[in-house]
Amino acid sequence: GGASGENPKSGKTAGRSKGTSTSAASPAGSSKGKTAGGGGGKFLGPLVKVGPGGDFSTIGAALDYVKKNRSRYDTGSRRTSCRIEVNGGETFSETIIVDNSSKAYPPGVQIVSSGVGRARLTPSGSGPAIRLIGLENWLVQGFDVDASGKDAAIELSGYLNRTSLKDLNVSGFKNVGVLLKGAIGFSNDEVVLEDLILRGSGGVTAGIHFARE
Repeated sequence: GGASGENPKSGKTAGRSKGTSTSAASPAGSSKGKTAGGGGGKFLGPLVKVGPGGDFSTIGAALDYVKKNRSRYDTGSRRTSCRIEVNGGETFSETIIVDNSSKAYPPGVQIVSSGVGRARLTPSGSGPAIRLIGLENWLVQGFDVDASGKDAAIELSGYLNRTSLKDLNVSGFKNVGVLLKGAIGFSNDEVVLEDLILRGSGGVTAGIHFARE
């Protein structure tokens, strides 16, 4: 069960229900910019920029790059391995979908809205705007998320040790702001939800809902 109501909710939580993973989608974006090479191109190092004048025009392309360069970013430490900075004030018509059920992504990746204003996600379709599966020490921070037409705005599942959602302004979802679908964090490596503003589209909605997979 989960907390329900029409008012925005924020929280800090550690999931404890074991779940299985689902498949990821390949997002597409609306902002324009240059695109750096993938696995065969130059290594961009710990900072990757998204948006006009950046390394990639979409968040999805940056995530594909990190995936292709997993061995370079996976240093074996608990520190941040890659920071993806998304241009503030820009709108991206895409989802943030990261399915790590096959261990294709490195730990320690941050996806952060940076600069003047806040980056805005306006994905189409009925699936979640943000879906994270089986990630270690990931962070998504600082975005405005338009979840209009979506049953759940954000979905988290699998082992998500030290993975955090911070400072997100989420609006327009029909049923649930954050669905923790069997999300798990160890006792000292919790799943963290911090400074979230969750506003449904009307009627009875749940800010945060815990469900078994």
